[in-house]
Amino acid sequence: MKYKGYTAVLKADEQQGILFGRVLGLRDVITFQAETVSQAIKEFHISVDTYLELCRSRQQSPEKPYSGNFMVRVNPELHRQIAILAQTKSVSINSLVASLIRDASKRRGGSGNVVRSVTSEKVMDASKTGKKKSKREAKVVQHKRKASTR
Repeated sequence: MKYKGYTAVLKADEQQGILFGRVLGLRDVITFQAETVSQAIKEFHISVDTYLELCRSRQQSPEKPYSGNFMVRVNPELHRQIAILAQTKSVSINSLVASLIRDASKRRGGSGNVVRSVTSEKVMDASKTGKKKSKREAKVVQHKRKASTR
């Protein structure tokens, strides 16, 4: 699920018949829960909006899921091979590596989505179960900052 640049994943608790969601790619923790897929989508949106409002009220910038930059350390021989391959293709090392990662991701996931916690069918099955324990809080937004890692 995606909303305002944030991506969430759902996991089903089959015993309790509840869906638990978590926003990925942040040091801050944003979670939510619901009993149906449509509720989970709504609670995901509410949780993101609540997080953004909390950041505004504290006059802090909300974390962005990803900057698009990361460093990969490789041994010198692999670095040399990648540099030569990039030169033969007349592209930068960065462009070559991005292309290779994108292609590998598509081969693994079929559409470029590498991470799939549960299939849609499992989520749908869990949301249709009649098992309902007690009334659960629909959303949980936990805001944890690690100032030392900023």
